[in-house]
Parts: sequence; C-alpha cells; structure tokens
Amino acid sequence: MGGVIFLPAAAVLVGGFAVGSAAVAGIRLAADAYVERQLAREAAAAQVNAAAQRYRALAERVAAARGRYGDSITALPEVPPVKARMDPQEAAVLEARLRAALDDGLCRFQSEFAAATTAELTSALAATAAHVAGLPRAPRGPAPELVQSVERILGRIDPSVGAVLIERIRGYATDALAASKSAAGRLVEDLRYLVDTANRGVAERRRRLRELAERLVGCPGEAADAVRRALVGAEDDPDPDWPALEAAVDRVVEAAIAAALQDYATRALRESLEAAGCFVEEDFDLLLAQERMAHIRRPGWDDVAVRVRLRPDADDQRTVHFNLVGPKDGNTEASAVEHEWCSTFDTVVEELARRQVGLSITARAEEGATELQRVDASRFPFERAEPSAEARPSRSRRADAPQIEQRRTERP
Repeated sequence: MGGVIFLPAAAVLVGGFAVGSAAVAGIRLAADAYVERQLAREAAAAQVNAAAQRYRALAERVAAARGRYGDSITALPEVPPVKARMDPQEAAVLEARLRAALDDGLCRFQSEFAAATTAELTSALAATAAHVAGLPRAPRGPAPELVQSVERILGRIDPSVGAVLIERIRGYATDALAASKSAAGRLVEDLRYLVDTANRGVAERRRRLRELAERLVGCPGEAADAVRRALVGAEDDPDPDWPALEAAVDRVVEAAIAAALQDYATRALRESLEAAGCFVEEDFDLLLAQERMAHIRRPGWDDVAVRVRLRPDADDQRTVHFNLVGPKDGNTEASAVEHEWCSTFDTVVEELARRQVGLSITARAEEGATELQRVDASRFPFERAEPSAEARPSRSRRADAPQIEQRRTERP
C-alpha cells in the first residue's frame, strides 16, 4: 500500500503540504514538553545573543571614537560569551543586565562623543582663524550659547548613523560654529534637521529589521541563528541588502514550516496507528524522521510486521509505503493477517483525517494479492513471540495490551 500524506484546508502551502489554521494550532500543540523546553532555551539564548551583539556593535563604535578622541570617550567592558541554550529565567536576567548596560553605555557615549566632537570643531575653527593673515585683532570664538546648542544636537546622533552621514553632520556643525550671529540660527536649524533625518533613517531601518526578526520567532537551528546575527549586524549598515536579508528569512521560515509539518504528520501517523490498535516500534517518530523507516505490529501477529517507509516525492510531498515483512524462516503468511491489516489501514486513514492529515491512496493491493516481504531474521524488528501478560515489558506504549519487544538491529 502507498499514499501521499498531505494536510488540507489550505491557508499556507509549503512543500506539498497545505495547512489550515487548526492544523497550525495542532502543530504547536503536538510538540513534546522536552522539545518545547529545548526550543524555549534556544529562543532565550537567541534573545541574549542579540542583545550582546548590539552591545558589541556599540563597543566597536566606542573603540573607533577612542582612536580619535582618546580617553575623553569611556571604553565599554567586554561581554562574556553566551551559551547556545539558557534557562529562560537566567536568560531574562542576563538580557535585562545587557540592555541596561547598553542603554547606559549609549547615553554616555552620545554625550561624550558630542562634547569631544564640538571641542574638536571649535578648536579647529580657532586654529584656522588664528592663521588668517591681516586680522586686526584676535579672532573671537563662537558664542557659548551657540556651542551648547551644537553640542546638544550632536548628542542626539544615533551611533548607528553611517560614517558618510556623520561627516556631513560634522560639516554642518562646523558651518554653524563659524557663522555670523545672524546666520548661525538658521544653520543650527539645518544641523538639527539633518540629525533628525539621519536618526529617522536608522529608526526605519531598525523597524524593517525587527519585522524580519519577528518572522524568525520559534525557528530553531544554526541557520536561523545566523540570519538573526545578520539582521542585528545590519542595524549599523546604512544600506543593507534588503532582498538578500528577506530571502534568507524566507528560506529559514519555509524550512521551519516544512520541518514542523513533517513532525506533525509523523506524530499524527503514529497516534493514528496506535488508535487503530497497533504497536509502534520504539522511537517510531525518530526512526521515521531520520531513517525514513519504522515498523508496526498488531497483537497476535507472529513473525509479521508492517514496514512504514517514508519517501519525499519529486514535488516535495511525502509518500508513505506500507508493506508486510516477516523473517525468512517464519511460518506466518500474509494471508493470515491480510484482512486484519486492511481493516486496520482503513481505521488509520480515518484517524489521520480526524487529525487534519489526509492520506491520498495512490496504490493498494487487491485482497488476496498482498505479498509478504521476507527479510533476514536478524533484521526483523520485533521479538519472534509476544510475551505473556506476566512478562509484559515496561516499555509498552499501551497499558492495556502486551508489548512487543524490539530488537535494535541494523535495517536494510
């Protein structure tokens, strides 16, 4: 038997799977508590890493300013490495500390940078004026009120403003400080407008980057973390490559959706098989996801199991093959379990539908024509005889029925 697994009622279509809103909710509800904890720890660490990356970016700006202005700019302490996974409460505390340190460092840097820049420009103007020949008297510097106005405006510059704009702002500030009293007011307004425009550009860039980052919430893995780092790094890029960033986010989100769909479909298949009275091989979900093969069995079946094989199709849908297998030295024939398996399979299809997973049957053997694939006895996935109720193993997935022991053997 074979069929294509799909999730109908389409709101989103990815990789041959169509997912409705109820199925999306099912995907989230279907996760194990362990997986949820791991994802929460990864997400918490990602938040801390993002805050740490922003802090390091500011530290780089501070270091560059110290190269120009020396100790008039206070250096920022280093941030310790952040673990890949963190307890959410621990991460929240560390993130709060990082954000507080970032806010404090940013405020101090803006103030010190403005003061150092204004002092540098004022000194340069005074030095230039002192060397102008023919001055009747010593040059007068800019009025203290003008210097204070320029310094206040420069103190509002966002550190993520690009270097080209910073140089343009410096030029406007120089013009304002060198202007006559009548022209200085207008030039100060021009300087304020330029700084505000530059800051709005940074805010808009951050807004777009934040929207992209929000799409990655819940996406695990190194690929998602790499894109998150790229988004944080783009905050200091005056001209980010938006198409490349958006495409990278799309790839991560599509991969996460495909993985979630596959995980949900696999879980739904296992639950449906169990609801139909089957025993599933231990670690059924993991085996089907990693090895594309797992086995099931019904009570009373001697030397017979059903092999479930998962194969991606060319159109990226998932084809599931079910076939009976038995050891080469076994005596049970397919005819002994064929009718029961066919009835069970119909129940499985109904159970899948209840979980909003459709199984489109592409091939089904006629009753009486089902074949049993003979495999090496060492590769048969279950014990050859069911244990009695007294010897029932503790690994049983069903409390009301005997467990079929699994041999951990290599698969063909």
